[in-house]
Amino acid sequence: MSQLLLWRHAEAEDWHTLGDLARRLTPKGREQAQRAAQWILNLCQTQDWKPYLMVSPAVRAQQTAEALSRLCSWPIHTEAPIAPGADSGTFLQSVDRVRADCVIAVGHQPTLGQVSARLLLHQTHDLSVKKSAVWWFQLRPERADNALRAVYYPD
Repeated sequence: MSQLLLWRHAEAEDWHTLGDLARRLTPKGREQAQRAAQWILNLCQTQDWKPYLMVSPAVRAQQTAEALSRLCSWPIHTEAPIAPGADSGTFLQSVDRVRADCVIAVGHQPTLGQVSARLLLHQTHDLSVKKSAVWWFQLRPERADNALRAVYYPD
């Protein structure tokens, strides 16, 4: 894999009676997810990628990913290691095991910000990834550096 798209879930309810994992997208969140999904689809088609869609088990992440899956029929692969509160190292190990030219990982803050900092700075920091934002990284392990190619915000 040489391309990684980190996609934070879209705007969700503040709480749910069944707990954090059950929180669902708001109407604004569904719109954000649709716009981001179209941007991702256009990018993948332009680059001729066949991505692997790796998604947190949280309902809000699943609903965000479904916006893309409905456009292109890519299967959603639910991955517990990228659930809310995931460790950035475990997250990256999960991504590394996938054999695809592009991985789209739909997850959460602060993990996505921590993963971004590790990829860009090779350090532990908390970067802010806005809701429904997509950060496109080109991974270049042979050069020991990675490139942030684009950041998309649907708002």
